[in-house]
Amino acid sequence: MTRSEVALVEDFRRKSCQIFHQTNDGFHSLMMKGFDSMGLIFSQNADRNQIQRALRTLDSERKISVEYEDSNADSVRLMMYGFIEAVHLTLRHLTQKNDEEKENFTQLNAELQKKVNDVTNEMANLMGEVNKLTDTNGRLANENGLMKEIVARNKSVQDKENELAKLRSTLPKNSNEVQEERRVLE
Repeated sequence: MTRSEVALVEDFRRKSCQIFHQTNDGFHSLMMKGFDSMGLIFSQNADRNQIQRALRTLDSERKISVEYEDSNADSVRLMMYGFIEAVHLTLRHLTQKNDEEKENFTQLNAELQKKVNDVTNEMANLMGEVNKLTDTNGRLANENGLMKEIVARNKSVQDKENELAKLRSTLPKNSNEVQEERRVLE
């Protein structure tokens, strides 16, 4: 509702209040209650209980006014009672519909929050898995480096063993030569 619409309702409420103070007619009191209810519904600060109380008060005031209305009341006046009852029922219906929409919104919001929490938890689990894989990858990289180092050392050992085998193969020739030289010298 726009500001001008709220101002219109408030303006009629004030006029009804002025008329009420000028007369003892209970119908004007009923009109004031109707404008009060509408003003409350359009208010940003009103809560559900205040609105329900205002609507019940409007309905009670209408029933009392109709009960004590002069039996010779004109048809326009009686039509206004019907109109006020229709306004009351419409306002009650709108507030109930609003309550249902708020409840649906609250339920949808809770479901959405649960889904957000589920996704957040799943993301946390996936991040844990990523961290484990990153750690495993780091370990494997270290192990790969160690394997390369071991292979290089094994190659070095193999080279040394080959060199030693060459030296050993020459050693018996040298020993034989040494023994021959000893024999020759003896």
